[in-house]
Amino acid sequence: ARDPLIKWRFRSDAKEALEAFATTTLPKICGHLECWLAKNGNNYFAGSEATYADVVTIEFLEYVRDELPSKVETTSDLAMNHPKLFSFWSRMREFDHLAAYIDSPERVPKPSDDFVRNTCEILAIPLPSYLQC
Repeated sequence: ARDPLIKWRFRSDAKEALEAFATTTLPKICGHLECWLAKNGNNYFAGSEATYADVVTIEFLEYVRDELPSKVETTSDLAMNHPKLFSFWSRMREFDHLAAYIDSPERVPKPSDDFVRNTCEILAIPLPSYLQC
C-alpha cells in the first residue's frame, strides 16, 4: 500500500502521482481498513491486542503523514470519513515505545528531494525531471 508513497518522488509526473494517490488510492485503502476494524469489532486489526498487522498499518499511516500531513490531521479526510481508523492511529501513537520509534532517527528517513537525489546517484538512474536543473 505504501509503494506509491515511496515511488512518487522518482516519477517525472511526481505532483500528479501524489495527487492521484491522495484522491483515489488513499481513500480506497482507508475505506478497507475502516471496514476491517469494524469487522474485527475491537480496537485492533487482528485479535484483541496489538499485533504486527497494527504496527504495519501505523507505519503506512506515518508514511501518509510524512507525505500528505493534511490527510491525517484532526480535521482531515481520515478523521472525518474514517473515524475508526483515525481513532486507531491516534490511540496507537499513544504507546510510548511506538511514539518513541516514530519520532526516532531509527525510522526510515523522511522522504525529501535530497533523498531522491542520493538514491538516483547510488542506483545510477536519471533524476526525475522536476529535479533536473
